[in-house]
This record gives sequence, structure tokens and C-alpha cells, in this order.
Amino acid sequence: TVEFLERNADLTACRPVCAVHGDFTTGSLVVDKSGGLGIIDFDGWDWGDPVRDFARVRFSCTKAFVKGQLRGYLGENIPTDFFKLMAYYTAADVISGIDTAYLSGGERLVRALKYGEEAARSYSGYGGTIPSWY
Repeated sequence: TVEFLERNADLTACRPVCAVHGDFTTGSLVVDKSGGLGIIDFDGWDWGDPVRDFARVRFSCTKAFVKGQLRGYLGENIPTDFFKLMAYYTAADVISGIDTAYLSGGERLVRALKYGEEAARSYSGYGGTIPSWY
């Protein structure tokens, strides 16, 4: 994972920066009485590359939800470079999550390691470009 990040650090050069949710999941969605959709829970917001929110959402939402979200934003033909960037941010989140969970230990560390294993598998050990769940 670290080697993948080092080899691909140039992927983040010149990326757009905007306000991002930070921990977007289906639990962050609300529907009002008229059927309108809203997003709540912005306490984890930050400035960053909007692709980073896509990378985080995959492991907290169903595959169908994430596929629909990606196709809704990017259309049917998602560029391979997009998935490589998503893999980069996923790998960065894995490292950060394990580091943070290590301090807490216990179940939090177990979940972080499981997330890391699932992420690595979905990107074929970060040797694949398009994730297996897509």
C-alpha cells in the first residue's frame, strides 16, 4: 500500500479542491416530505479533491449505491484514470485509518485492518486499476 502511494503521488498534482463531506454514507441522506433529497452530517467536512469522497463512500455503502453515484456524476464510461485516483485515495485512507485505530486498539483496530484487506483485494493488491466491485 505504501509503495503504491509513493509510486503514484503525482496523481494528486493539480487536482481540483472544493469543500468535501468527509464521511459521506447513505446515513448522511435525508428525504423530506415532498421527496426531496438532502445531505446532513457535515461535521467531518474539509477542503480536498472531490474524488476522495467517492473513495470513502465505497466501503460504507452498498456496491449498487456507489455504482449509481459514480454513473450519475461521470456517466457510463468512467475513465480508468478516475479509478486509479480512487485507489490512491483509498490506500491513503487505509494507512490513516490503521494509524488512528492503532492508538485505540481493540475492535477499532480490527475493523481498520479488515477495511485495509478488503480495499487491497478490491484493487488486486493495488496492482489493478478498476476495482473488483465495479
